[in-house]
Amino acid sequence: MPNQIQNPKPKKVYDLEERTAVFGENIVEFCKSLSQNIINIPLIRQVIRSGTSIGANYCEADGAESGKDFKHKIAICKKESKETKHWLRMIAKAIPEKAGECRKLWKEAQELTLIFSSIIKSNKTKNDDDEDVKMKISDEIAKMSPQGLDKQLKKIMFKRNKETEKMSLEEADKRLNKLIQENKRR
Repeated sequence: MPNQIQNPKPKKVYDLEERTAVFGENIVEFCKSLSQNIINIPLIRQVIRSGTSIGANYCEADGAESGKDFKHKIAICKKESKETKHWLRMIAKAIPEKAGECRKLWKEAQELTLIFSSIIKSNKTKNDDDEDVKMKISDEIAKMSPQGLDKQLKKIMFKRNKETEKMSLEEADKRLNKLIQENKRR
């Protein structure tokens, strides 16, 4: 390839569905290479289960029907990634000549664990902010008289249309403050 610079580093996969599938495939190929005896067979079974379920659970999370379902499935992915690291460590101990391969797979499982942790953390922060706004609204409602408030409150909190779903926390805070001011004038 004249006049083209070739990148010596292999391109990393950023498609998480593909990455988890490739990881599962690598686990399967690795396990095929292991000798089978009374100690190794249970370890192989466990690492196959946990290592291949990461991708399956990610596919489930990707098709989740709600935010809560998504978060739950991603938490399972994280749990399975951590479990896979454990079984790889046990295999490295049981079959010392495979420790190098175990280490490579362990590192990928660790990266997946960190990715899923990050997804959970970012999802949790967003949901926690929403809960803070709801609590603030609830506290202010408790201080107000119920007259006329019911219609306005339903518009802000309970109406599920495109406008309120996309409403930022600042917008919700502004609407809440406007509602409080209007109620104080009455």
